[in-house]
Amino acid sequence: QEPSSHSLPIGRGEVVLIVIEEASTLSLLHDTIESHGYQVLTAQSGAAALQTINTHGLPAVVVMEADMNLMTGVRTATTLIEHKFRGPVVMIAKSGSINRDELPPLQRIRFVEKPVNPAELLGVLAEELRIDTACGEPESRSP
Repeated sequence: QEPSSHSLPIGRGEVVLIVIEEASTLSLLHDTIESHGYQVLTAQSGAAALQTINTHGLPAVVVMEADMNLMTGVRTATTLIEHKFRGPVVMIAKSGSINRDELPPLQRIRFVEKPVNPAELLGVLAEELRIDTACGEPESRSP
């Protein structure tokens, strides 16, 4: 059962970089994520993602597809680390299509299966950015 749109977590203006080759999917995810309180940057390739980061700075989180043609998601994640990105990566992939041994070390990588369920993706973003899903506020941490 998919949660209703009003019960989904709301961001606080965090910058999310979406890297997806297919324009209609990129547009759909852009609109969905932006409508839930995030600032969204987009790129249609790993190389374009690096150009976006050089122009706009490092995002809070990167959402990317694993199986891009020119620069795979794994290679893009590795290159992002080389550019000092230390935030979480949400990798969109077909089930079983990623060899976890190829993943860069010291990187928080979460997986969301294709086809993407926007509500699931918003939930993962909230978890990775530590947004309380009940009220859209940062989770309180006990000392």
